Amino acid sequence: MIPLRSWVAAVWFVALAVGCGESRLSESRPRNLVLVTIGSLRADHLSAYGYHRETSGDPEAPGYTLDRLAEEGTRFSNAFAVRAETLPSLASLFTGMYPQEHGVWTNGQVLPDEVETLAETMREAGYSTAAFSAWPFLAEDSGVAQGFDKFTTEADAMSLVGKALVWLERERYRQRREVEGPGCFLWLHLAAPHRPYDPPDHTGSMLEPLLRDRPGETADFLRRFGTGEPGGASLEVLDEAHRRGRALDQEAHDQVVALYDGEVALAAAQLRHFLRRYNEDPRAASLTIRLREVLPDRVIQDLAREWEQGNPLRVPREHAAMARRIVEEVVDTALEAPDLKRMDADPQGCVQVGMEASRRAFVDDPVHLTDTLLVVTADHGEDLGERHGAYLHGPSVYDSALRVPLIVRYPRFQGGVKEGRVTPQVVDGTDLAPTLAGLMGVRHPRGSRGRDLSLALLGLDEFPVGRAFAQQLGGITTVRDRRWRLVTNPGPPSGSYPVGMVELYDHENDPSELRNVSSLHPGARDSLIEALEAWRAGLRSSTALPSGRGTPQWVEAGCPLPQGDQ
Repeated sequence: MIPLRSWVAAVWFVALAVGCGESRLSESRPRNLVLVTIGSLRADHLSAYGYHRETSGDPEAPGYTLDRLAEEGTRFSNAFAVRAETLPSLASLFTGMYPQEHGVWTNGQVLPDEVETLAETMREAGYSTAAFSAWPFLAEDSGVAQGFDKFTTEADAMSLVGKALVWLERERYRQRREVEGPGCFLWLHLAAPHRPYDPPDHTGSMLEPLLRDRPGETADFLRRFGTGEPGGASLEVLDEAHRRGRALDQEAHDQVVALYDGEVALAAAQLRHFLRRYNEDPRAASLTIRLREVLPDRVIQDLAREWEQGNPLRVPREHAAMARRIVEEVVDTALEAPDLKRMDADPQGCVQVGMEASRRAFVDDPVHLTDTLLVVTADHGEDLGERHGAYLHGPSVYDSALRVPLIVRYPRFQGGVKEGRVTPQVVDGTDLAPTLAGLMGVRHPRGSRGRDLSLALLGLDEFPVGRAFAQQLGGITTVRDRRWRLVTNPGPPSGSYPVGMVELYDHENDPSELRNVSSLHPGARDSLIEALEAWRAGLRSSTALPSGRGTPQWVEAGCPLPQGDQ
């Protein structure tokens, strides 16, 4: 069948209703789980987290914004990635393990087959599973595809969203036929905030005058390392400025941040588009699928053209009886007596009547996500010049690159679930897989060490006090609680992004983590060192290497395990 793009774009998928009941505050679990991860997204650059720019909310935009999701869900103000790199971080998110345990330390490596993921336990429980990634490192051969029935990688975000919605349409139709039983698990990964920072609407570059030749240099800096495009804060420009120790002045820095914020807003808009289509009338979405199955291609093309032009939808006389049967079957109780009379009087206009009846029945709550658990988070954040003039994330072990948004929106019809709640308790990426498994009623992935926070999210328990741990290559580790961040490095500081052997930051007085106060607070420092050592000791027995790779191959590739764990 030829895709009915224009028509389907106006009547996309919605989450379905009903599930199986278990707890006293939640008589039915969500039937579907949608997890959205966004690359390089700092929590503190979202208006949902108090940022001064309107990056994640647009009061005039239809449908759900990130800000609205935060208002209707639980927002974690202290959520942290376990590694500031995409594949290791997301591997931890899906397995509940730290990099040393699941074996993925950097992009380009492979999550071992023997490590179990949330997608595998969801599929085992009968859920349909699909993943759609806009980032090339999250490809099918990276290992994160295990457990997904369908895995798609597509750099064009809007094309990717369209493919996700097509899959959801068919899943929607399956669930209408199978009114009981498991639904689906969809993972969507968007990558807009990732470098280079080149949102579509930007003009003029303040970098150019700063990066021209300096005494002793033989070639124009911007020509050699820049994009040559207006406003292009390219990887080459920023990385070479960092390597050469060229700090951007305030004006140039402000422009880079503005470009990054533009990327954040772009990702938020892509998510809003996805959710808007996700939440449109389910009857209309199912009607488009059924009609594509029974009507000839030329009829479908004509309907798509008429819809795009805003004209009434009419089917040929010879197909009117079949089309009406489909309309009555799918639209069902939304059809009222006047609708039936209109179809009697004008059989060829039955599809138009069905679409209008669907829209009318849905108008009371056009964006409700009635049976979907929706979770939005990020793989990691981004340094924006806070340290060593760096605009990147990979080597960072600080809040700028590790603190991520985490918003969990439970279906609104579920009693007892508070909306607009903000929890300050500290969580990290390993907590997500067991928590989502608990909320969906499936088994935790084997080996998961994260905490299941499902009871706390449902209001049946308090959020526990916790710490967030993260690992970096070379044995660098960090631990964060609500007040302090401790960083340890077994070797001396080196390279263009040096990390001290012991660093301690006080978030009550230094939220940007710029002043090392380890010598001023020995009690806090020693307590966190002890916690970090205990945590590391607990990881040693469960170290896993990627299938077919041994430790020497890792060392040769420049990705050794932390010191003492080889």
